[in-house]
Amino acid sequence: MHIHSRIRKACFRWAAALLITTALGACTTPIVGPQVRPISADLGARLNGPWSAVLGEDRPLKFMGEYRDNASTHSYAMMYPAADLASFVAVIATHAAIQGAQTDARAAALQDQANSILRPYQDILGELRVHDLFRESLIAHAPQARLVAAPDATAARPQIGLAAQVTMTQDQRALVLDLVATANDRATTDAQDAYIHKIRVVSDPVSSAHTDVQSYWRADNGKALRASVKQILGQAIDLFVADATATLPHQDTVQMTARYQLGGELATERANLLIDTCERKTLRTLRGWVLSTPTAAPHQHQGACMKDSETPNAVARTGR
Repeated sequence: MHIHSRIRKACFRWAAALLITTALGACTTPIVGPQVRPISADLGARLNGPWSAVLGEDRPLKFMGEYRDNASTHSYAMMYPAADLASFVAVIATHAAIQGAQTDARAAALQDQANSILRPYQDILGELRVHDLFRESLIAHAPQARLVAAPDATAARPQIGLAAQVTMTQDQRALVLDLVATANDRATTDAQDAYIHKIRVVSDPVSSAHTDVQSYWRADNGKALRASVKQILGQAIDLFVADATATLPHQDTVQMTARYQLGGELATERANLLIDTCERKTLRTLRGWVLSTPTAAPHQHQGACMKDSETPNAVARTGR
């Protein structure tokens, strides 16, 4: 009898724990949330006229090698059970502090190792200067903007801070450019009130016909490498201006899992579709980024996708 009582109590505790876990599961939240604060409609409309691109000091464009930390690949999918918002924030803060202390040194070491793929290109990368690249891209893609090194408190025109970096995939067959655009509300200087847009553009992959990728990028004093950087920077500026001025097509309300080409591999991203052409897709990710990628199979099902010539004029260049 005593044994049966213990069994019943154990079963009750197990059932209670299951019920609690189930209830808390309803409050679980993935660490995937917006990382942008879109520019206000008023400020965005002013970007159709003259504005200043604030770039800071001139320097070589930042390049990184892609690294994949298998130990942290699940970080965005981690779930945090919490009974209320305060508990949820506390749990995240505690986890972030522990995780940060444990992984910062390891992540830095992994990034240093990943950057080793850039060594054959250092002489070329050192010549890709921020001001030169942005000046050329702004002339071609946003001629209403002028380049300045530092903000001017007396300027009447909108001032947008622009910063970019490029990541080379480990197979060296693609470049990924991240553009961050920031602007402060004229009524305040509080950093918390800064608008921020994030744009990511993945280059078309180097064809498998090029078996020696290093030679491809380095040929003719890095002509292909320079051209690819300029192309994806121009695409990123196009997308930022279109996003900020609300001329990007309205996104589909249904999220999709988009498959796209990342160098020689396929990658996926959960996102809303903005533009779909036969060669590229433009997406808005769960974090609010605008993402332009090569399609996974650009020459298949062409009848089911929009031809480049049918892309709306306001964003025609974003699909190329």
